[in-house]
Amino acid sequence: MTPATEADRPWIEARLQARLSGSMFPLTNLREHGWDSGAARSMRFWIDRRRGAVLGVSREGMLMPQVPDR
Repeated sequence: MTPATEADRPWIEARLQARLSGSMFPLTNLREHGWDSGAARSMRFWIDRRRGAVLGVSREGMLMPQVPDR
């Protein structure tokens, strides 16, 4: 996995939207608290585009993975 940047945000949001039932927490945190904004629930992301995997980590330390079934 590689660290994501703001430029990756559209891809991340599309991947999370595609698996909405398991992505509501990272999507909500991202939209309401921002991209690593300093707020406790703001998010940082790591991605694996080849696998379509997204790992979100809040500044509070909550891990929010979204890995497609294989």
